[in-house]
Amino acid sequence: MSDLREQTITWRERLTEAKVESIVHVAMQDVDISRIHFASVFSFIDRNEVQLFKLLGISLSRLMATGFAMPVISAHCEYKKPFGLDDIVTVTSYVSDIGTRSIKLRHVTTDQDGEILADAYTVHVPINENTTTSITLDELFEGMGL
Repeated sequence: MSDLREQTITWRERLTEAKVESIVHVAMQDVDISRIHFASVFSFIDRNEVQLFKLLGISLSRLMATGFAMPVISAHCEYKKPFGLDDIVTVTSYVSDIGTRSIKLRHVTTDQDGEILADAYTVHVPINENTTTSITLDELFEGMGL
């Protein structure tokens, strides 16, 4: 009989294994003249982050209802190749680094040939909304019952 601990996946393992991919058809609202507007990539990232956190068992509405938040404290994007209107791109998001008090997410936007168009990351810190102080990831996941 296997040990129950072997069957239980820890939140840290879930973070390490989680990955979200979405296909985006670049629309008029995403471009500045005909090329991607820099802020649009962050909009794509934001949508992926919601799905990534949900995959990890953290719906943002539940997170806020339990008195926690995961604000972005750092964001960076390098635009490697131009892309724009009517392009079909894939945005892949995953956890690239897990600290004690932060999670770094990497977001790679590729074209249909797999070439990198934009390479970005965001760093999130869990906080207690009532005290507005940072907490550890352990405190966040325990506080949410995960």
